Amino acid sequence: MNQSNLVRIAHTFNQAGLGWCVGGSIMLQCAGIDLQPRDIDLFVLPRDFDLALTLLNQDGKMIEFGPTSVFGSERFARGVVFDEAVDLIAGMKILGEDGWVEYDMDPTTTSDVLIEGEKIPYGNLEEWIGLYAAMNRLDKVRLIQSHLKNKGESR
Repeated sequence: MNQSNLVRIAHTFNQAGLGWCVGGSIMLQCAGIDLQPRDIDLFVLPRDFDLALTLLNQDGKMIEFGPTSVFGSERFARGVVFDEAVDLIAGMKILGEDGWVEYDMDPTTTSDVLIEGEKIPYGNLEEWIGLYAAMNRLDKVRLIQSHLKNKGESR
């Protein structure tokens, strides 16, 4: 994943005033966890989904899909922007062992990192522990827990 492409998307979203953040592996990387993301997971407020989709389609090709048996997100699109695989999600819902787990991205709980001078908001790591658990991605749960523990010990 070319970080400059994320910066280009961030610039476009920030200029448009969208409520957004990165999640998934990009979020973990932004938080300082060492891993190599395969795609860019973008989360937007439901009210901003249509504009975000339009903006992404100016620089790539995104296709909106409906819910699946495992992901019942309110809105979901997938495609390629600046030669990067991109997912755009609003109102994420994941079917876990105990039922549906929801993630409504809240801009007040995101953290920001500056990359090449552009603000990149990333999701709340504690919230993502539950999301990754619902996805049965225990490797990611352990990465976040270890990161948070080490971060707490360094204070």
